[in-house]
Amino acid sequence: MAKSLTTIYVGDLNTYSGLPGSTPELSLRPALGKLLPDAAQISGTTITCIPEARANAGQPDYTVVDGSGILGYVETKAPGADLTPDTPQLKRYVAALPNLIITDYNTFNLYRDGELVLSYDLGLAASLKAGKAAATALTATADEDFAGLLRAFSLVCRSNCRRS
Repeated sequence: MAKSLTTIYVGDLNTYSGLPGSTPELSLRPALGKLLPDAAQISGTTITCIPEARANAGQPDYTVVDGSGILGYVETKAPGADLTPDTPQLKRYVAALPNLIITDYNTFNLYRDGELVLSYDLGLAASLKAGKAAATALTATADEDFAGLLRAFSLVCRSNCRRS
């Protein structure tokens, strides 16, 4: 039986967090950069995550594109970080980027035109803070649920993300 995408993601989080010299936010980005396109495939979308491409509001961690252009942006924070957009950086991103996910690798908050429209939590917060993600926390529908968030992210931004 094939492993689910979210189970693979948990394994990748554990691999990257265990590397010598790893840092909580930066070291986990490759796991997310792999998960996003794989999860988009479930919803029939092909995307690419471009690390730290310049946008008019700064330099989000990922710019997400498909064949027709920019779909949106992803900003990562360290596991357990407050994802509320109250820092100057997050305020600027939420205000200026029309389709944005802010994540701590466990919780994924989708902002559209400055408003929080969807949030998904994988249930890994406690284990990520401890340095290892626990696959047992995942629900049976985690892949489908996460793909739903990505579908919402990827289907709304066909024209207005071009202005970012």
